Amino acid sequence: MVGRCLGRTTRRHRGSRLWLLASRAKNVPETLRNAENDAKESLKWMVDDGVTSTLTVSASDLGNETLRLAITIDGITLNLEITHAN
Repeated sequence: MVGRCLGRTTRRHRGSRLWLLASRAKNVPETLRNAENDAKESLKWMVDDGVTSTLTVSASDLGNETLRLAITIDGITLNLEITHAN
């Protein structure tokens, strides 16, 4: 039914697992790598579909259980901060 409402849809994954990192993981190097990889994976469709030609993601630990993702798309950077909610 949803496919009919939205037109033709594909079954490929369009989302991320970042909320899992924010709710479960500690900010350690492995978490930062996982955050970068999850963000790249969830945004890869933009490159695949020709929406953008370049996409880079960098994760950093800001302390206080906060992780920053610097997402750069065609030279424009968006800084996203994800804080662990207790």
